[in-house]
Amino acid sequence: MLARLRAFTAANFLLSIAFAIAWFGWQLVAGLGEIDPAKMRINRVPLGAAVLILIQLGLLLLYRRRGGIVGLVRVCAALLGTVQFLQSVVVAWIASALYAQDFPTSMHLVSWYLCASNLLFAAVGPPAPPAAAMSG
Repeated sequence: MLARLRAFTAANFLLSIAFAIAWFGWQLVAGLGEIDPAKMRINRVPLGAAVLILIQLGLLLLYRRRGGIVGLVRVCAALLGTVQFLQSVVVAWIASALYAQDFPTSMHLVSWYLCASNLLFAAVGPPAPPAAAMSG
């Protein structure tokens, strides 16, 4: 049962990374065409999307090379999930109060799914391989 949960968690983790990279990539491309300076000050979606894409790519690279560093991948996933969740709630709440922006938006829902997947992976993710398998 635990093996199935771990397999599901790992698959969901990879799916969430792929979905997030696609979503934030689309947000990046869509936001680059903004020419109104008033909206550009408020809407920092292209910059945030680029940063989130790089973070998710880094997490994916860590996962792919996880051999003896499974614990590091899970710790990074926990930290990123927590920071992304807090950032998506606190910053969005402040922006909604200051600039009367909508909250939550589809961007927040995608971010929350990504955060939940990262935290689930950190909590239940795959265990470290046995020492004999790593030296083989």
